Amino acid sequence: MLLATSKTIREATKLIQSTKGQFFSAAWITNDGRRKEGLFKLGVKKYVTGRGMKYKPSEHNVIPAWEIGKNKEADAYRCINVKTLKYLKIDNFEYFF
Repeated sequence: MLLATSKTIREATKLIQSTKGQFFSAAWITNDGRRKEGLFKLGVKKYVTGRGMKYKPSEHNVIPAWEIGKNKEADAYRCINVKTLKYLKIDNFEYFF
């Protein structure tokens, strides 16, 4: 594994957006203080109704992504909090924040 570091929210957002549909792993701290981690993918259209979100994720420093769970029932959309991001793994590159 190759290691790299990144410092800013903007860099983290660019890294996640650069996945372009590839799977990536992320870990961050939730609002209630728990550590959340998972396997994610951007660009998934499952369950999308076309109405859009009621808020702009970028204004809240979150990135909506599809989380692949341990079973089909656990698959769901999640918002990755970029402000409290601790770890990203993209293409065998690990990024620690």
